[in-house]
Amino acid sequence: MWEAHNNEVWANRIENAATEDQSIWKLTRTHTNNKLKMPPLRRINTIAYSDAEKAEEIAINLQDQFTPNKISDKSSDKIVRKIVRKFLKNKPTTTIDPANLEGSHRGIKAPKRKTTGRRWITNDLMKC
Repeated sequence: MWEAHNNEVWANRIENAATEDQSIWKLTRTHTNNKLKMPPLRRINTIAYSDAEKAEEIAINLQDQFTPNKISDKSSDKIVRKIVRKFLKNKPTTTIDPANLEGSHRGIKAPKRKTTGRRWITNDLMKC
């Protein structure tokens, strides 16, 4: 049933193909284009050619990428964890003064008749 339907659709498509509406060229292009295929993947000892082998190799690669590295030296790991914990507990020592409106306007003000700044933002827009 499906095969008869597909054959009928294909026959109609070929009969209605014409050079005026570019449909004949589209038909030939679909059958003459070389489909891009994924090249073989190199494994540890062999090469993966089939789609199943490639999928397995990609899965193994992703699994290796997202596994945490093994720590060989436990003492250095403890030292790093201790330093990071101490750093995160301490509050910052430098204070930042809050900005005021007058200082902002002074920083924005520029000489008249100059070109606009980055991204076409004019001084008038900055003052609003």
